[in-house]
Amino acid sequence: MMRGTLANRPAVQPPFVFTQSNLQDFDRCPRLFYLRWVARVEWPQTTLSREREADLLQRSRFHRLVQQWLLNINVAPIIEAEPADSPLRTWWQAFRDHPPALPAGSRFPEVELAAPIGEHVLLARMDLLVAEPRRRLTIFDWKTGFFYPRLERLRESWQTVVYRYLAVEAGAPYFGEPAVPPDAVEMIYWFSEYPATPLALPYSAEEHTAAGERLRERVAQIASLPAESFTPCEDEQTCLFCPYWGYCGRAKEGEALAGTDIAAGPPDEWDWSDVPEFEY
Repeated sequence: MMRGTLANRPAVQPPFVFTQSNLQDFDRCPRLFYLRWVARVEWPQTTLSREREADLLQRSRFHRLVQQWLLNINVAPIIEAEPADSPLRTWWQAFRDHPPALPAGSRFPEVELAAPIGEHVLLARMDLLVAEPRRRLTIFDWKTGFFYPRLERLRESWQTVVYRYLAVEAGAPYFGEPAVPPDAVEMIYWFSEYPATPLALPYSAEEHTAAGERLRERVAQIASLPAESFTPCEDEQTCLFCPYWGYCGRAKEGEALAGTDIAAGPPDEWDWSDVPEFEY
């Protein structure tokens, strides 16, 4: 069956890979979603300050450091080679002083889980999945930001929704049974600035049903839109912190912040992606 004329043909063609990162981008600004994930326009490098680039690199290095440690690789030489004021040293010390309580079971760092969502694919890369066969799947996520989110906001974030949903839908090989009961899944966020107070989010059948409905509805909405329907967000203040502002005819706002770190976002806004998850 024809999917429509070229004029109103959906911009997102199956199979498209949906992740918590691009779902969050769509919520922030549909035009941002289109430019980054559909048209695949590269970030204008002039909008990223050297400080922000260095920060992103350090965040990525921290995630890799924890992965190596979980694989029993000696990371001491890496830490010893860091400058005394390196944020990597600070984050690692926080992790070593206040490590998350890892349950017994097999550990799978940087594991990917995927499941179909309509004609498309839902995909997540988890910092750590701990599997206790036939008992529990525990998802861990390391956060290296300064903002401590409200519990309800954390629970409703796309990252929490996608990760827990996929643990049920695609976690059976790790769980050791044909199906994973939602109440056997838990997600734990560990924060570098608040290492002694991680946040744990258990799961339930009711939440899983709601997550599936929310995901299918949002994916269907996005997949139905032609390119011209991915319009810029209404709140132009958001554009001040978007690296794609120059593509939307709102250059004046961006130019007003010349020399500032417009890619970092408002100081009180949590960066859910933390380290860029996927760039398909």
